[in-house]
Amino acid sequence: MPHRLSRQSRHTGHAHKTWPTSSAHISCTQPPNSTPASPPVLPSSRLPTAPSYLLRAMSAVTAAPLAFFLSKTPLDVSVQKHLRNVYSTLFLGVLLATAGAVLDLYLTLPLGRIASFLVFPTFIYFTSFSTRYSKSRALAFYLFAFLDGLAAGPLLNYAVNVDPAISVLAFVAAVVVFAGFSISALFARRGYYLALGAFLWAGVWGLLLLHFVNMFTAKYVGFGPMIYGGLILLCAFVLYDTQVIVEKANRGDRDCHGHAMDLLIDFVGIVKRLIVIFVRNQERKNEKKRRRN
Repeated sequence: MPHRLSRQSRHTGHAHKTWPTSSAHISCTQPPNSTPASPPVLPSSRLPTAPSYLLRAMSAVTAAPLAFFLSKTPLDVSVQKHLRNVYSTLFLGVLLATAGAVLDLYLTLPLGRIASFLVFPTFIYFTSFSTRYSKSRALAFYLFAFLDGLAAGPLLNYAVNVDPAISVLAFVAAVVVFAGFSISALFARRGYYLALGAFLWAGVWGLLLLHFVNMFTAKYVGFGPMIYGGLILLCAFVLYDTQVIVEKANRGDRDCHGHAMDLLIDFVGIVKRLIVIFVRNQERKNEKKRRRN
């Protein structure tokens, strides 16, 4: 939830033309309404960066399944293409976040604690670009994904010490939950879940207020609302954010990395809360076994 307050400030700036790209691959740096053409010879300062090659590789892996699934939705063809870009970018972001969490798990250095102080500044840097179609902005997105996963390393380490299966179970459950709510949003009537916005942001402010109260109390209160309420809010945000992305795409907004950032925050938040819930349940089971023995 800590990044939610700044999400309304992400979608600022205007699109600037970049070199046209071929329709043979997916590009998140191509502005809306641009006409596909053969790519010209790029100067050295405009050569594709490593993340663009990684994105093309992810696109090649996910293109066929996404194209088949999205073709079944009642969405416009141009919106379907944009969603393929978004979910390919999200897939790469999730891989980087997973790599960051696993890296902190196997290293003795306190990288997770250091990364926790760098996540929010990286997010602010991501939102500071005046143009949405920037390679530096794309790099900021991938850096944010890696740091966010790295910051979750201590939580993953604690979960592994309780039960090594918890982290895998939480990740698989998060994928199922995220996919289920995303499908519901994509097949729902256009704008059906947009009315949730006011209630969701009211819930976010309520959780922040509860967190603020806990900072000045000797005993932690409100564990249930903070964890279970936060999980419910994030699931609802998947519905809301997905339909916001579709609505913006219908209006010509092709901010691939900005839209993927919304969904990445939702997904990582769901994984973290599921880990906490599973760890707590496992600790209760272990405590009952110790009492019986």
